[in-house]
Amino acid sequence: CFENNDLQDFMTKSIETITKEIFGKEVVYNYTHELINPYYWAGLSIMEIMMNLNVPLKRILLIMPLKEIIGCFDVYHEVHPKQFVNHYLEIENSRSLFRILRNEKGLSISKISVLTGIKQSLLQYFDYSSATLLATSFSNLNKLSRLFDVSLDVFKKKSSYVPYSNSIIYSKEFNNIFVNIIVDYYGDKQNITITNTYIDDKEARKILNHYHLIVDIANPFGVIYISSNRLIRKYLSKEEFMFIYINSIEVLKSRVEGLVF
Repeated sequence: CFENNDLQDFMTKSIETITKEIFGKEVVYNYTHELINPYYWAGLSIMEIMMNLNVPLKRILLIMPLKEIIGCFDVYHEVHPKQFVNHYLEIENSRSLFRILRNEKGLSISKISVLTGIKQSLLQYFDYSSATLLATSFSNLNKLSRLFDVSLDVFKKKSSYVPYSNSIIYSKEFNNIFVNIIVDYYGDKQNITITNTYIDDKEARKILNHYHLIVDIANPFGVIYISSNRLIRKYLSKEEFMFIYINSIEVLKSRVEGLVF
């Protein structure tokens, strides 16, 4: 839920449901643990990796299973979190995601080639380098996702996780930055107005008699303009929104000293 920035989902799902979705197993409670323990530390460490390296959660747990992360507690729990993040990065760079997945299924490269239609020579590159795997075509990743029964999120180069409250969008300082970056993204800076409520086409045309561009900060985010006498509504995809959102946060952090996110 955090990775998808879906607070509503998080608030309505039980911890048991979320845990089962992540690990594929039923929840077993152990009430003997103290609050601050290796599991608590492991959870914080995983979020540090997500925040600092933008690695999708499901890949973190494939590259370095929870049991292995917990095994690092004695060595890393008293040092700066960055040291464990760097340790994970070394492991991510040294382990083959493709090899982990095929070993879990007990499949050889030749068998995978037969099942997916992907050339053996390319699969051998995947077996050697995760970077090559993550850079391959969507078609290949889709085939491997179905074969290994894992989410496509595992193969994303970067997580869409943003460790900041969505309420920050509505601050005046952030709004100005965000709107300016949207306008830069669309390449048009002339005579802009902003709306945060839905407007129908008739209202939009009326506004556009006075303005060249409407930036719509309602959900979904985007712009409204007229081209060849046609009203164009152009909204950001989830990926585009996250790109602009993250960049806006970075600009805000550089401008506001001591701001706590």
